Amino acid sequence: MNSGAFIKYYRIFMGMTQKQVGDGICTPGHISKIESGHLHLTKDKLALFNRRLGINIENELKAFHKLQRELDLWHDVMIKQINGKVELLKETIEQNPLVKIETLNVTYKLLRARYHMVKGNMQESEFLLNQFSNKRLSFHMRDYDCHLYYHVNGMFELLKGNAKKAIEFLQKINGEVYTNFEYYYHLALAYQQLDQHDQSFHYSVRSLHHFK
Repeated sequence: MNSGAFIKYYRIFMGMTQKQVGDGICTPGHISKIESGHLHLTKDKLALFNRRLGINIENELKAFHKLQRELDLWHDVMIKQINGKVELLKETIEQNPLVKIETLNVTYKLLRARYHMVKGNMQESEFLLNQFSNKRLSFHMRDYDCHLYYHVNGMFELLKGNAKKAIEFLQKINGEVYTNFEYYYHLALAYQQLDQHDQSFHYSVRSLHHFK
C-alpha cells in the first residue's frame, strides 16, 4: 500500500468525500489520481493532507506495513500450530491501533476468524465471517484477502461437516494470488468426507508436496 491508497482508506473510514479532503489543497480529480497511485504526492501536499486528516501519513503507513508483516507471521505460526507464538503474536497485533480501523483491518479479521475456529469458538468465527456480507467491508478487500476469505470460509464449512460447501469456497482460490497451498489439504479432507477418494488422493499429494 502506498501513501495515496492509505489516504483513500483513512478518508473513507473517517466518512469524508474526496472533495472534503482536497478542499483548498487540490481538486477531487487530483485526489482520485493520488489515491489510485497515478499521481505523485509531494512533501508539501503530504503535509497538508496530514493536517487535514489529523495524522502523520508516513508514520501510519509504516505502522500498517508492520501490521501486515506481523499478520503474515501470525498466519504462518497458526498453520504450523506453534501455539505459544500464536498467542504472543495475537497480543502484539492487538496493540496496533490500526486493527480498529474497519477499512484497514480486513486481513486481521479473517485471521481472527481462523484463530477462533482453532479454539473451537465457531460462533465468534461465524460472526466475523458474516461481516464480509456487508458491501462496505468487502469493498476494501485486497485480492489476497478475497482468497484468504475463501480459504477461511472453506475451513469453517469443513468443520461444520458441510464438505460440498467447503469445496465451493476452496475451488474459488487462485493459487497465483494466494500462495498458501495449505488449502490443498482442506480440499483433500472435503473430498474424503464425500467419499470421492480419487480427488482426495490428488489433493493429498499436492498438499504433501507443499508441506515438504
